[in-house]
Order: sequence, then C-alpha cells, then structure tokens
Amino acid sequence: MKKLLIALIIVFYSLPAFAQEQTADKKFIFTSAFLAGATMLDVESTFAALNKCAGTCREGNPLMRPLFQSGRPAVYAVQGGVDVAVIAWSYKMKKDGNKLWWLVPVALGTAHGFAGGFNMRFVF
Repeated sequence: MKKLLIALIIVFYSLPAFAQEQTADKKFIFTSAFLAGATMLDVESTFAALNKCAGTCREGNPLMRPLFQSGRPAVYAVQGGVDVAVIAWSYKMKKDGNKLWWLVPVALGTAHGFAGGFNMRFVF
C-alpha cells in the first residue's frame, strides 16, 4: 500500500514535464495522494471485513463483488486503473487552467473514505 503511494509521488516529481510547468504542485500531489490512500483504505477494510465475518458479509457493490472474490491483485488492478485515469484527467484539467481540477479526485477519495469507514464497523 505504501509502495503505491511512494511510487505515485516519485513519478510526479521525476518527470521533467511535471517539474517544468509546475502543474503537479503540492496541491496536486496531496489531492492525488488522498485519492490513492482512500482507495487503499477502502480495499483493505473491505478485505478485513470479509475475512472477519466470512459467510455473513459480502461486497455491497455488485460491480466490484466478482473482483473481491478474485483477490487483491484484481481489485488493485481495477481500482488503481481508475485512480490513474482520474489523476491523469485531473492533471489535464489543471494544466488547461480549469479551477475545478480537484473536484473529481476529492469526491472519489471521499467516497472511498466513507466506504472504508463503513467497512471498519465490521472489523472492530
């Protein structure tokens, strides 16, 4: 989990295009890290809840249910792909001067945060 977050930060700081234009500033990095962290919270808390109450709990999202049955690699592949697409779209919006570039990653990260919090009530 930490490796994904560290990899995202390294990528944003290492690419020359990001460094020259200052599009990937501290706000952009924080927003992207928030999205990635909230996604990891959601995924890991879901797996923890499914493991704790095996047989009685299930994934509530019918689109994600088959992925959770497949295991962590499948879930992280899909969720990571969605996060990368959202971050790339957010970057393009920010580069184009759109002031609402932060809205989609923050909204998606908040939804993942709420889902992770909801899952935690089954874990503890």
